[in-house]
Amino acid sequence: MIFMMLIGLFLMMLFLVALPIILVGAILGAVLYVLAQLLILPFRLLGWTVALGAGAVFILLKLILLFVLGLAAMALLLALSLPLLPLALVVLGLYLLLRSRRPSRPATPYTTT
Repeated sequence: MIFMMLIGLFLMMLFLVALPIILVGAILGAVLYVLAQLLILPFRLLGWTVALGAGAVFILLKLILLFVLGLAAMALLLALSLPLLPLALVVLGLYLLLRSRRPSRPATPYTTT
């Protein structure tokens, strides 16, 4: 029984000595963490600024590339449709010829009863 009390007292003294050291370590760790964050913060802000600027530049480049590709697609579509132009003109001429040969209908006025 006395042996157990001696072990308890020894552990209590050990904890009483170790507790301030652990508390100082925890407080020192928290202070160093905050200090490190304060020292790193300007670099983070600079990185965010560069990232936002680069993002805006990339969006601008995407829009320019999309516009250029749209122009290229329109030019390609026009170039590929040029061989069909004589056929379209012949069909249009036939349509106008057939339309002019059809007898015109007299205009009927609207009647109200």
